[in-house]
Amino acid sequence: MQELLSIFQEVDDQRLGNAKRHDLHEMLHEMLMIALLTMLAVGRSCADIEDYGCVGNSWRREFQADSEARTVVTAWIPPAVFLVHTWRMAVRKIIRMGHPALRRPAAEVPAEDIGSEALHRLVADMIDTLHDYGGIGLAAPQINEGIRLAIVEMTGEATRYGDLAPVPLTVCINPVIDVLDSETAGFWEGCLSVPGLRGFVERPQHVRVSFTTMQGKRRAVEAKGFLATVFQHEFDHLDGKLFVDHLTQPGKLAFEEEFVRYGLAAESQAANRE
Repeated sequence: MQELLSIFQEVDDQRLGNAKRHDLHEMLHEMLMIALLTMLAVGRSCADIEDYGCVGNSWRREFQADSEARTVVTAWIPPAVFLVHTWRMAVRKIIRMGHPALRRPAAEVPAEDIGSEALHRLVADMIDTLHDYGGIGLAAPQINEGIRLAIVEMTGEATRYGDLAPVPLTVCINPVIDVLDSETAGFWEGCLSVPGLRGFVERPQHVRVSFTTMQGKRRAVEAKGFLATVFQHEFDHLDGKLFVDHLTQPGKLAFEEEFVRYGLAAESQAANRE
């Protein structure tokens, strides 16, 4: 029990700000688990603390400890849960069209930075941000990081683009894209940096994407159809471009609500089939 109290005291002394995020995250996890196990040992049923993630049968054990320790454990569970979730997720603000950083070409990631702790943290932030905003791709310039880095992930769940085939998380460092077939097709693209708008953009539908992985290895993949469009869209950000730059028909730019209300997606799909 003294160990438990010392952990709480250590967190309090650091005022949740002077430790590295990773170290604090691990400390909070340990603190929460000790607190939950102690609460169970007190004899409280899981129903009493189910809001904090406990599942299983009730525990009926006597707790041999002083009231001070018991009070500390009870008091720290709610903030511990909150802080674990806070430090687990690092959601960055996505900058929007009009911010000058979106129009600057991004810099190459130096070879010595690949695999570094700083780059790992940035990628982790991008993943958290992508999931929080509900997107399928994100480029570093969209969170005001001017380097040639982008991620793509399709979970197989429903998206604003409909049902898409799953694509595992792909981290692309210093990517290069080559068109393998110049035949194009159009999709109503959206962008987290251009919220609330959709625009009909035609792009090549068969490309080869070459990039460096987080392990420093060069990799190449072929992409067809909508996935080819996604890669091209994300890599545009690395060159200071947005999907609106590719519009050839000004009349095919719409607000999301009108896009859905007036069936513009079905109209474009029909046009593609002709």
